[in-house]
Amino acid sequence: MIDLFKSPDQRTVLITALVSGMIVALSFPPLPFGFCAPLGVALLMWTLTLCRRPFSCGLLFGIGLATCALYWIGWVTIPGVVALILIDSAGYGLLAIAHTRIRHRFGTLTSLVLFPGLWLVLEAVRGIGDIGFPWLNLAHTQLDYLWLYQFVEFTGDLGLSFWVVSLGCLIYGTVSQRWTAGRVVVCLWIAAPAAWGAWRVSHLPGPAQTLIVGILQADIDTYRKWDDGYIDSSFILYDSLTRLVAPRVDLVIWPETAAPTYLGQIASRRNWAQQLSNEVGVPILIGTLSYRRSADRDYFFNSAYEVSPGDHWEGPYSKQQLVPFGEMIPGARWFPILETLELGQSNFWPGPGPFVFDSAGAPHSVLICFESAFSSLCREQILKGARFLVIITNDSWYGRTSGPAQHAALASLRAVEFRVGVARAANGGISLWTDRAGRRMDETGLFTKDVIVGTIELGRQQTFYARHGLWILWITGAPGILMLLASLRKGTTQ
Repeated sequence: MIDLFKSPDQRTVLITALVSGMIVALSFPPLPFGFCAPLGVALLMWTLTLCRRPFSCGLLFGIGLATCALYWIGWVTIPGVVALILIDSAGYGLLAIAHTRIRHRFGTLTSLVLFPGLWLVLEAVRGIGDIGFPWLNLAHTQLDYLWLYQFVEFTGDLGLSFWVVSLGCLIYGTVSQRWTAGRVVVCLWIAAPAAWGAWRVSHLPGPAQTLIVGILQADIDTYRKWDDGYIDSSFILYDSLTRLVAPRVDLVIWPETAAPTYLGQIASRRNWAQQLSNEVGVPILIGTLSYRRSADRDYFFNSAYEVSPGDHWEGPYSKQQLVPFGEMIPGARWFPILETLELGQSNFWPGPGPFVFDSAGAPHSVLICFESAFSSLCREQILKGARFLVIITNDSWYGRTSGPAQHAALASLRAVEFRVGVARAANGGISLWTDRAGRRMDETGLFTKDVIVGTIELGRQQTFYARHGLWILWITGAPGILMLLASLRKGTTQ
């Protein structure tokens, strides 16, 4: 590629930047092309070397990546997906400017060494606040390679992103700069984590405790279930599925908003759930809605309760990280007028913080839908005492697109980061459970009515990543930021 385009015109360079983003998009589930991610990064590095408009290069890379990887959000909100694509793409444009400034000031080698750390800064910033949307983190491209990503128990998902971007830089340097030892380093960069991961998967110490869970997938029409005349049908179906698995399990898990009502606050629905738990004799974790009234307004939440025999209720845990432009308009908490915008979104309010349930005899926390993409949020739950994680979701909104597969893959990443079992209940699929090595031990298909009974392994102790957090961001990102600031000073060296 480098020899073929020794002196391309700027139009060719910009088109190549767009294509490089599309190549990276091929590496996201459900496509089995994870190896495309570092190749796309390498191609991006080539375009940045030749492009006279680095922001445009980065922007087009982001548009190619985000459009191909996130198209499925358009099934729910076209304005929302356009906004997300443009915001994410602008971040890659700023990253391209930073890289180009450092290269002009300190040379190619320095810029290549610092580029992976700058990429991590972008991914970290992209996961902050109302606009947080870490779905495109490059760690998510490698989840078909179980042995490869076992080291995230030390680094978190950013460590895996660092590995992908570094491999892309190594490939670019080996080809374009003709680094003498480049091929050897590339091979070692791949072989070392894979070899260690293969050993680690087979040498994990056994769990101190296990818990048997029943995961329900009722596959209720995601639009029809909100009809007033259909709510009873939802309860009846989940009642029958609960009774089917209850004799064999310690905890029954319903998906996100499986009870399409304010379960804890409408007496008839609350009594029905309590009676069911009393009759089957096991706790039931139920996704539902909740609200809180104040003098100035009502606050609505996407929540989960755990109902146990003997009139014992835990919760609600309310979703903290809402989908931007899907469940809320970013900034609406401070500027309520924004809630009047109609982009096809709900207007939920974020919950107060992490919450640990303990009714089933083992402490566990719930991640509601989109929250499973946030490693830092999962870490908060683990630090609060959770020893396994439950993900409840409703991906049926997105049909048979790649969205449900991308989302389901994150369960394995969270399991390895914290070495805990993960149980995932999805209304229309994909429901599953994992062991602490991230292996998907059983799973359902899309749009089927099904139940899974799984033996969830509890974490033995908190992982290095759980204890120390984003250390890799500080070590790799800080030098890049410092060199970027230095590059803004007068004077350049090529």
